[in-house]
Amino acid sequence: LEASVRCLAKYGRFLEIGKFDLFNNTALGMEIFLRSVNFQGILLDDVIQGESEDKDEIADLIRAGIESGVVKPLPYALFSNNQLEEAFRFMATGKHMGKVVVSIRDDSHSDILSLPRTYFYSHKSYVLIGGLGGMGLEIANWMVSRGARNLVFVSRSGLSTGYQAYRVKVWRDQGVNVIIDNSDVSTQSGAETTLRLAVGLGPVGGIFNLAVVLKDAMFQNQTAEHFEIVSKAKILAT
Repeated sequence: LEASVRCLAKYGRFLEIGKFDLFNNTALGMEIFLRSVNFQGILLDDVIQGESEDKDEIADLIRAGIESGVVKPLPYALFSNNQLEEAFRFMATGKHMGKVVVSIRDDSHSDILSLPRTYFYSHKSYVLIGGLGGMGLEIANWMVSRGARNLVFVSRSGLSTGYQAYRVKVWRDQGVNVIIDNSDVSTQSGAETTLRLAVGLGPVGGIFNLAVVLKDAMFQNQTAEHFEIVSKAKILAT
């Protein structure tokens, strides 16, 4: 590290993107700063794993550099998957330039089997109508495990059981914003109220209508009023 820094000209700037010397607290002579140089450690993983505008800007610059040919692949030494020992011995010499690469598979077999998974945006809100039932709570927990951080539960009865209160507490302890709304979303005013609450948390990313109203009866005993009550939660609310 010290030898590299000595290469700086007057008023030069050294950007350290490696972590080896930082983690080992490697000493750096102060004499070099008599040339008015600047030394700065850059932790790229903090930038890449974050959600700042710098991340997108860096990605755009790298992408543009690759397309224009300015950014070129590092030199590398390639070993096959049955040359692991040779690869490690070669790397241990410390005389190589660039990267040491071990080819795990034949490039002619490019198909990679993958399992698609659903993820939810952390900055968006999701509305669950009738979401405090057994299935609704499980769906909400699955959504939280896949990234959802803003949930609006629509329930006329609100939190009525200990398990419902427990689940809401667990989510809030995990940093999830949870709103319990008792609006009647089968009416326009109620639906507007619910959407305003959701938009207050973030853009609405999805609505799950899990409401169920049961009016079981033999067919000859069913009435138009029963049908209207049952369908109201599904048809009008949707």
